[in-house]
Amino acid sequence: AKTAELLSLAESDGSSAEAAVAEAEANRQALERILPELTGAEEAFAAQNARVEAELAKLEAMQAPLEELKRAAAAAEAARDAAHQRAVDCGAMRAMHLEELKKYQTGEWEFMGWKGGAEYTK
Repeated sequence: AKTAELLSLAESDGSSAEAAVAEAEANRQALERILPELTGAEEAFAAQNARVEAELAKLEAMQAPLEELKRAAAAAEAARDAAHQRAVDCGAMRAMHLEELKKYQTGEWEFMGWKGGAEYTK
C-alpha cells in the first residue's frame, strides 16, 4: 500500500513537473516576443530623455543672460523715466525763468518785496 501511494505521488509530481516545464516554456516564448519591443521602447525612451536633458541644459544656459537682459531693461527704463522727469523739470524751470525775464524786462519783477527790472536798468 505504501509503495502504491508513493508511486501515485511520484506520478502526480511528474505530471506537475511536466506542466510546470510546459508553462515555463510558454512564458519563455512570451518573453522572447516581448523583449525586442521592450528594448525598442527603452531605447526610444533613452533617446527622448537625452533630447529633453539637452533642451533643459539649453534653457538653463539661457536663463542667466535672460535675467541680465531683464535687469538691463529695468535699469534703462528707470534711466529713461528719470531723464524724462528731468526734461519736464527743466522745461518748467525754463518757463519760470522766461516768465521772470518777461517781468524783469517790463518792470514787474519783484523779489522779497524788492522791485526791479526795467526801471532799474534805465
